[in-house]
Amino acid sequence: MRTPVLALLVALLAPPADAQLGRVLDRAKETVEDAVRDRAPEPPPQEAADPRPVTAQPAASAAADRAPRTGPAPAADAYDLLFHAAPRAETGVAGGTGPFAVLFPTDGTYELAVVDASGATVASTSDTVTPIDRLPTFAVLRYLLLDYEPAPGDYELVLRLDGAPLTAIPYTLSRIEGDDPFNPTTTWQVDGPWATYGVLRAPTGDADGDVELTYWVRSGEVSGDRVKVRPVLFRDGQRVSAYEDGSTVFASHQGWTAHRTAINVDNGGRRGNLRRDALVDGDYRIEVGEEGRSPIRVFHFSVSGGQFVPHARSALEYEPRAGFLTPRSVADEAYGRNRFSMVDQVWMVSE
Repeated sequence: MRTPVLALLVALLAPPADAQLGRVLDRAKETVEDAVRDRAPEPPPQEAADPRPVTAQPAASAAADRAPRTGPAPAADAYDLLFHAAPRAETGVAGGTGPFAVLFPTDGTYELAVVDASGATVASTSDTVTPIDRLPTFAVLRYLLLDYEPAPGDYELVLRLDGAPLTAIPYTLSRIEGDDPFNPTTTWQVDGPWATYGVLRAPTGDADGDVELTYWVRSGEVSGDRVKVRPVLFRDGQRVSAYEDGSTVFASHQGWTAHRTAINVDNGGRRGNLRRDALVDGDYRIEVGEEGRSPIRVFHFSVSGGQFVPHARSALEYEPRAGFLTPRSVADEAYGRNRFSMVDQVWMVSE
């Protein structure tokens, strides 16, 4: 390429002599243009357009995966079902306004259901769980009212979370027809664990707090509709309860009536309520009944190392969950004002 370029430059600088020189210049110019064109880079070949439609790629999820749950599985306190939701003798219908304690709560649908012997749901209702600010491992349900036509048979009263049972109370329902032709009536007899369960409750972390006993009574178990019934405490076979008249028990129908009472003991010649710090190690027995009559309940529990020995079904990982008996729960210390405090629970089964 250098020779044509030099020739062109010389020709341009020198004055033209004649027409022949003009033709030489034209040919030199053409030669330079051809050389420049040969050295210019060619544009890359254009790819043919893809006739297929373009599919948008899904964007990455902005929400991080939730961390797997750790700790004990959710549970519900059977005490609250026994206490607040027992089928009523007048109607045979279960359910109540609670509160119903939930332990280790998670998001989901909480539902109270009556299930028959075939496993079919007779009736159910749900409510939103309400957390307890000061007690993050607890929450409560309030309104679990049911509406259905009862029928004789075997049932379970079940509190469920997303269909999985958290606690269950089995019972049998029987119809009782009145014998007065001028006033025909129908009532219902409920048979179930109300006849055998007893629960000791004491404030958590309160060494001098009273120990309270809860048990259930119905008509026919005591001598009248309103009678004095008292718990008598024994340790290692020796009576430690002081004498007292007892407290009044109402048992006017076939339905179960919850009765909560302190246990009166002799503290070195001074009578008073049984307190947690007064419990020494040993095996205890509580006899519940009327003075001069056979006891209607006999409960047993033990104390070791100054602490209650929990029921075997109170282990935190106990399965099936429906049979779990919670060793701790919450009590509404302000009677309906949602001011809850923790209580320790000792479950007992009467002989």
